[in-house]
Amino acid sequence: VIASKSQCTLLFSRLVDRQQSRDTMGRRYYCDYCNKSFQDNPQSRKRHMKGISHQRSKRMYFDSVTLQVQVEASVAYWEDSKGLLHTNVSGEEMLKLWLSKNP
Repeated sequence: VIASKSQCTLLFSRLVDRQQSRDTMGRRYYCDYCNKSFQDNPQSRKRHMKGISHQRSKRMYFDSVTLQVQVEASVAYWEDSKGLLHTNVSGEEMLKLWLSKNP
């Protein structure tokens, strides 16, 4: 999947923030799903990973990725079928088609 310019800029700014927090505060753990950093120790990580906010952010991330793959697969299938939209194709078939076109 090709990232847009705004996504690349956001990712770069997160990486810079991550490095700055590491330099100024000692060992820090950065959660990519939540865009948060906290003290890097087992207790803090466990508390964060079990938190509602983290669970919600992680679910939203995977839901968005799944939706993006489904949309791209259905577009690819539609284009391959020469404009004929087949509604009886399962999501698994669309995903396999998309994966075969985008290694």
